[in-house]
Amino acid sequence: LPMLIVGLIDLVIDTLRQARTELLHLQQQVVQILGVIDRATDLDDAGLMAIAQCAQANVAQEAANVGKSLAALGKLIGLINLFMGMVGGPEVPDLSDLAGRPLDDVIEPLDALVDALETARDAVPMP
Repeated sequence: LPMLIVGLIDLVIDTLRQARTELLHLQQQVVQILGVIDRATDLDDAGLMAIAQCAQANVAQEAANVGKSLAALGKLIGLINLFMGMVGGPEVPDLSDLAGRPLDDVIEPLDALVDALETARDAVPMP
């Protein structure tokens, strides 16, 4: 059981790190798109504005997809907490407080969750 718990925790940590990287990339894209929107407004260029709005919608969809992948991790975290209870380990916080947050407000809680998972991983009693 301890090896299973450690494996699940490692899987969640890896997925959270990948999501964090993707979210940081999306944040950079948002900043660039906002610059293009400002430029399109300054130039009164409807074509450029349409392109920027399309790019903005694509980034929003990508962020939603990352959110869905994080939501799927919630079930794994629940399973980890069930197993941690069996071996007397600490409970891992869930992802429920991340729902609906803007991109720039998600990175810090993700980092805190990774830290909590690493702490929990170290607390798993190994045979």
